[in-house]
Amino acid sequence: MASMETEQQPQKNIEQIEVKAKRVQCFIDGYNLYHAIEETGNKALHWVDLKSLCKRYLPKDASIENVFWFSAKPSHLSRTVNDNYQNYTNALTECGVDVIGGRFKRKNVKCEADNGCGEVFHKHEEKESDVNLAISLVSGACNNEYDIAIIITADSDLCPPIKYVKERFPDKELWLVAPPGRIKRAADLCLMSSKNMEINSNALRASCMRDEFYKGGVLVARRPQEWRAIANTGQRRTRSR
Repeated sequence: MASMETEQQPQKNIEQIEVKAKRVQCFIDGYNLYHAIEETGNKALHWVDLKSLCKRYLPKDASIENVFWFSAKPSHLSRTVNDNYQNYTNALTECGVDVIGGRFKRKNVKCEADNGCGEVFHKHEEKESDVNLAISLVSGACNNEYDIAIIITADSDLCPPIKYVKERFPDKELWLVAPPGRIKRAADLCLMSSKNMEINSNALRASCMRDEFYKGGVLVARRPQEWRAIANTGQRRTRSR
């Protein structure tokens, strides 16, 4: 019987190309978003999970590396306002958001209106938040920490750092996501960004957090009563263990 030789097929070298997801960092101007939500007249939308909100604007080939929220504790205001701030800050931290704090500075303002009284009044201005956001945006680009930066603001003071990153790192994508109702105020920012969008109330409503957060069986955050105008249907109160 004739022997049969098995012919071996040459193996083909198949190169496996790894497609890496685009890295995204999100930079949120806390009070710019807060005041825009206030203008909607729906306080319930303040209780928004910012990480969940940012995910709604991601391309399919991207993943969130960090979400930075820049704000400042309003120590000069009422205890209720400060309690609301602390509850929200704690809830964001539980959702994986990095909270970057600034401060309020007292400033003396003289009444200089026509036929004004000339009296000096005291007001408080938020300090450091926009500077902290600008520094984080630029340093993230310099250290190659992101491919796409999502910037939630309508503050034109952030034009210089956005312009710098755009010119110095042309491969970085800078996406502007304007707070609700503020896209027209962000015209200069839109011109500098790779892409621009505006948050709507439906996105905020769909991104609201559950009412309570527990850590080790201890309550660490509770939704303020005045922020409960819209019930979080389908959400359960869960405790972390």
